[in-house]
Amino acid sequence: MIVDVILIFVVVFIIYQLYVSLGHTPNTEKPSATTTFQKRKPPIITPKMQIQQHIQNFDEKAFMQGATNAFQHIVAAFTQGDLNLLKPWLESKLFQSYKTEIEQRKKSGLRYSLTFFRHISTTIVHTAVRARKVFITVRFRSEQSLVLYKNEKAIEGQQDISEILEDTWVFSHTLASKESVWFLHKTLEEENDKGSA
Repeated sequence: MIVDVILIFVVVFIIYQLYVSLGHTPNTEKPSATTTFQKRKPPIITPKMQIQQHIQNFDEKAFMQGATNAFQHIVAAFTQGDLNLLKPWLESKLFQSYKTEIEQRKKSGLRYSLTFFRHISTTIVHTAVRARKVFITVRFRSEQSLVLYKNEKAIEGQQDISEILEDTWVFSHTLASKESVWFLHKTLEEENDKGSA
């Protein structure tokens, strides 16, 4: 009789232990705020989003097309020494600098001949806001052939040999302007200068 009671007690104890080990529901505790924060990825801020903070109706595709068009027109006008074609595209300070350079070139009997083979790419590499203006730094890749003449004699470059060139330009837009007009603010010689406007 005592043995039966002991066996019953043992069976009940084993069942109870199984219940404790297996009978609990899965842990449904919500992750802490710290865990959630660690898993959350930081948002990706694109150049377009940065510019739209200041210009709500900014159209990136239209800007890229306009910048590419401006690049080709400005390069052609500068090499031809055509100040009338240059003026609408440049900020006044840059225009005066180009004007001086073109006038000195003509006095020295120098002229350029440009052949623009193809446009390869246009890429926005930096954006900035300063002094109530938005600045966009753009890198252009193109294939060109540029020959420098002095008194009608070629002294640099060859017409039939092209080069893949990279040019980095900074365009500006006045925030107070109601028109979506961009001007060439300056050109950069080195990629490392892209952060300055």
